[in-house]
Amino acid sequence: MAEIETIALTPNGPNRWTLKTPEHKRATLDDAAVIDCALVNGDPWTVAVQERVQRAIGEAGARLAAERLLRVRPRSSAELRERLGKRYPKDAVERAVDRLVRSGAVDDARLADQLAEQLGEIRPHAREAVRSRLERARVGSDVVERALDEHAPSMGESDRAVEAARAQARRLAALGIGPEAMRRRIYGALGRRGFDAETAAEAVEAVLGSWDEQADGPDTDEAG
Repeated sequence: MAEIETIALTPNGPNRWTLKTPEHKRATLDDAAVIDCALVNGDPWTVAVQERVQRAIGEAGARLAAERLLRVRPRSSAELRERLGKRYPKDAVERAVDRLVRSGAVDDARLADQLAEQLGEIRPHAREAVRSRLERARVGSDVVERALDEHAPSMGESDRAVEAARAQARRLAALGIGPEAMRRRIYGALGRRGFDAETAAEAVEAVLGSWDEQADGPDTDEAG
């Protein structure tokens, strides 16, 4: 009588399992895959078990790959689906991303807020530059608009340009850069941050005024 083939499932550290089957020398699963697919050490290698194993390997692979990507930087659910979809079955990717969203590990609104705060307040950029970055992060349009209104409102465009110009002026003054070169550099820096020519010119004038080679330095006081 032929020996019945089975699967071998052994723990391999926190939230990790090693799976061996007649078709897999070694596969790594997480707790969720083992539980969701109802795998038990010693299960016979039947068609039903084979289907559950394939599902477990796909889901665990997608989930573990997503966790590696998230360790590099936060990502949106859409970006994860796109990246993971190149290597794993669509249904496995959907279940993996959905689980990460439910756990709070992936949160599109939080990501949009973080990016918008960084570019709208901490390192001020033009509203449209912030929008472009949020769109590249693949968050939804409604999430983009809420984050923009919170951290880069249209009415604050000039204030953001002035604040960015002040930060540049402080840095350039510390390097001993003269006023004319400073004007050119600040103007260029504001353009790279997405501010239009008129807004950039007004911000440069607000910060530097008529400062010349004999002046004490740029107006770098904080806005009141």
